[in-house]
Amino acid sequence: AKLKSVTCDAYSEMAKDMKELHVTEFDGIMSDQTQRAAFPTALPNTVFGEFLFDTKIETEPFIDDYLEKNFGADWKSAKDYLDEISKIFDPNALKQNTDITAQDTGVVDVNSKKAGIFGNEAAGDAIATAPAIVDAFAPIVEKNLNLDDPCHKESWRILKYHGEYCKRLSKIYFAISRNDVDTANAKFDEMIDYLSEVEMEIHPYFDLVLFHQRTKQIIAGK
Repeated sequence: AKLKSVTCDAYSEMAKDMKELHVTEFDGIMSDQTQRAAFPTALPNTVFGEFLFDTKIETEPFIDDYLEKNFGADWKSAKDYLDEISKIFDPNALKQNTDITAQDTGVVDVNSKKAGIFGNEAAGDAIATAPAIVDAFAPIVEKNLNLDDPCHKESWRILKYHGEYCKRLSKIYFAISRNDVDTANAKFDEMIDYLSEVEMEIHPYFDLVLFHQRTKQIIAGK
């Protein structure tokens, strides 16, 4: 059956890959990525790890259990919110096809194709709703910032920073959707200034260097 949530849809594909890895005669994966990839949660890496060892896990219940353990009593609200944010930041519109070497080193890939967000006003309009979504959810985040459980408290703390991240990122992508590279660069510079100020608060979960490098490539279209 088709999974109902965006979060589950995205990670069900990842789980499916892990479950079928044996078809390629591989027993595991080597993931060449930053270890600071848990912003706002570490669900992607957890799915990788758990499903490599147990292919019988049911995807949606696993995701629900993960979120409940991370966020506590209001986990369903967190899931609904993350689903909504994930839906408007459509990966199919935002991704840019660039050689992995260029992504890692910052060199120019002459065969790179611009991200689908360029001139995509419909996607830009959807992304422009991010600040309102974040602000509407803010009271629930604030309510959970003083929980007794340290894990739950930390999860909501990171979600608060992630909300501000989404609000600022939406302005960059909205400008790109209008082919306004100058405004996108200006909003990008403002966002980097902000992230630099709060980096020590989020650095275990978020790699600012890689974000800077990749977003700059996307804005430049190469």
